[in-house]
Amino acid sequence: MPISAQTCIVVTCDNEDPAIAGHGWAELIQHYDTVETAISALTAGDSGWHVSSDSVLCPACHNRLICATYGHLHGPWRPSGLEGRQAGHPPYTRACTRCSHTEHAEAVPAAGRQETR
Repeated sequence: MPISAQTCIVVTCDNEDPAIAGHGWAELIQHYDTVETAISALTAGDSGWHVSSDSVLCPACHNRLICATYGHLHGPWRPSGLEGRQAGHPPYTRACTRCSHTEHAEAVPAAGRQETR
């Protein structure tokens, strides 16, 4: 059985926030033959990766950056399903459709903009 060394291009997310380190992409590491092939794959279609001249962000981190810059895009308020079963849990919740950030409330706030900062 021969042993050989092979060189490939491996793409990782630039986000170094320890709170979300290892956010799922370790299992999905992609290997490419060239940098050009990697960039083509990451920027094709709806891969969700953000590739610029100085940064590469996975879809989850790119969505967090968009929300931090422009605000969350929350869905409608819904009953949390946990009221009465978990002490202190507010009865209503909503999640950002872009980054999954969640908000909780004791009552459904008055109708207004869905997008909040």
